[in-house]
Amino acid sequence: MVDDPNVLAAFDESLNKASFWGIRNEAASILGTSKTYTALEMLMLAYGTEKDSRVRRTIMSSIGNIKVNSTEHINTDWLYGWIKQYLAKEQSYYAIAEGITTISKILKKNEIYDAVTPFLSYDSHGEIIRRTIMTALDSTNDERSLQVFMEYAEKGSLSRLRNAAINGLNNFLSDPAVIEYLNKKVLDKPRSTQYTILNLLEKAKDPSSKPYLEQLLEKTNDERFKTRIKEVLEKL
Repeated sequence: MVDDPNVLAAFDESLNKASFWGIRNEAASILGTSKTYTALEMLMLAYGTEKDSRVRRTIMSSIGNIKVNSTEHINTDWLYGWIKQYLAKEQSYYAIAEGITTISKILKKNEIYDAVTPFLSYDSHGEIIRRTIMTALDSTNDERSLQVFMEYAEKGSLSRLRNAAINGLNNFLSDPAVIEYLNKKVLDKPRSTQYTILNLLEKAKDPSSKPYLEQLLEKTNDERFKTRIKEVLEKL
């Protein structure tokens, strides 16, 4: 339905001419369900002139969706080059983060690390950019990501960033050094970090974690937390 030329033209008009940002945003979202180069081109042209960062964020997401689902050939290198060009000028943290997500969707797994790690130098509200990078790297299984995860698990300025980095270690649970780090780290608060680590230790099932979890169990009076620790202990 959306790929009908008349329908595409109607949404393109809304995307470019509607005065209310919400209408433009909805048009961008619907165009993202298309599988055609025509819709992709409409979105790319609109991105360059759109003033509202919320709409640009949706446009970027839709561009990625079309590339992934398109029934027509869309050159990945060309599209990636376009995204890099616009992200270099983008002022919105959230639009940049969406661009990083889009990059991770369209590139091969072994290309993502080099594409997204340059953005680690970007400061942003709520660390949205670095958190998005952690998620992108988590999808790659790239061994180079381990150093990034370990670094931001410690130096991340917010617990949400540190937790995202720690969660990225799930691809490296066969590394004894990672298990040793998690065993020691699980004793540190905040609770959200401890829950993140418990999930990883449950997956790893490494017997070396047992004394650390037993120590953690003794230190807490939180019954819900105790239950979760016991669940993990039972699986070691």
